[in-house]
Amino acid sequence: MTKKFVLIGLAVILFAGVATAAVLFLFPYEPTQPPTTDDAGSTQPGIQEVSNANNKFAFDLYSELDKSEGGNIFYSPYSISAALAMTYEGAKGQTADEMKSVFYFPESNILRPNFAANYNEINKKDKPYKLSI
Repeated sequence: MTKKFVLIGLAVILFAGVATAAVLFLFPYEPTQPPTTDDAGSTQPGIQEVSNANNKFAFDLYSELDKSEGGNIFYSPYSISAALAMTYEGAKGQTADEMKSVFYFPESNILRPNFAANYNEINKKDKPYKLSI
């Protein structure tokens, strides 16, 4: 009987540990205020270059989606670019070249701080809207 209680106790402790880790993993920061990113080295021309790259990608994607869809189209080119900009950081060779071509990414030393500056601006605390990326 004691062995049964020990096993149940261990199971409860394990479950509590997993649940706590899951909550910390899902919400590593206060959900109402996303963390800021390191935008040191960003410049106004760099921010404009990253924004222009995102716009070019958005229009290219819209043109392709418009060919195949008969109804309304709703998507977030910024979210797609953001996710793949992180992937681009680890890409090398032909993969990196193709990603750079499709997304119009500038060189990494320009992309990283200026994309971060755009992210920080969108998620700025004192905006008259609530939009978290």
